[in-house]
Amino acid sequence: KQWYQRRVAITAGGQITKYAFSFIPHDGSEIYDTHMVNADGARVSKDLFKTQYPGLKENTLYQVKGMAFNRVGESGWCEAVSVRTTIGAPYDVVVMATSESTLYISWESPQGIEVEKDYVYVLETTGSLKGRDELVNEHEITDKSTFGVVEGAVAGTQYSVRVRARLTGGEGPWSDPATLTLSDTIEPLIDTSSVAPNTSVPGALLLNLAEIIPEVFQRPGIRVSVVLLTLDNKTERKRRSTKNVIFTTDNLTEEPVQIEDDRLSSGGNFSLQFLVLKDDEILYTSPPTPSFSVKPVEGNIKKKKVPT
Repeated sequence: KQWYQRRVAITAGGQITKYAFSFIPHDGSEIYDTHMVNADGARVSKDLFKTQYPGLKENTLYQVKGMAFNRVGESGWCEAVSVRTTIGAPYDVVVMATSESTLYISWESPQGIEVEKDYVYVLETTGSLKGRDELVNEHEITDKSTFGVVEGAVAGTQYSVRVRARLTGGEGPWSDPATLTLSDTIEPLIDTSSVAPNTSVPGALLLNLAEIIPEVFQRPGIRVSVVLLTLDNKTERKRRSTKNVIFTTDNLTEEPVQIEDDRLSSGGNFSLQFLVLKDDEILYTSPPTPSFSVKPVEGNIKKKKVPT
């Protein structure tokens, strides 16, 4: 802006034919090729330079300088000015229903956010929420997590969600919106219908959690717990409780984990559930897996009393 407001005087060569701009990062890490803007004698104005300059990094401070050309030659570089590019927009936004009244939103961090120390994410939801008079509502995520939960959703309502980063010096661009129409029937977000733990080790389970838990739940700040459900052979009744958690992790790897528990060492028939948590708050509880049998550890087999 400072540059184009200055009068560029190249009189001997007639009208200006083009301009050149050079973008040099302040940290000196990389010098980009000069970008050319055709002028064809147009009057100098900010509209002339409203164009994309490809190759620039998001949220990066540049020194920008320009020069003009006519048929005789070039003007030489003008005095450089400092300009910071804007941060990128979050991307791959996904919105899902974790219950009849709860929306779970996840996204990927925008380009350039890694150099910022203080920022929050802002979720904007369009659609009616219980207890809210406004149709459009904002929700701040202050712990830098790339997921958030919105309560008060109403069945049959279509929701549109978008995300952006709010920095100390301003706000980044909005992401592309993601939409969801909340149904009365909530589809399982973790498919447990085909989960079959490896029970080849007596008294233990081998599970590859990274293959079971969807990627939208595999992000910093989320923990996954495995709940052991003991099956009563007479009634096939499942005793479900968070007290039955036998394994918790916040680092899902491609390697199977071996899970041991006193009840497993005695053998029997079991089922599993998976809890998705943020801190101590349960974000989602999966359906139970099909039942499976575990061999007891040798020496832990309970002997039946034989009447005398």
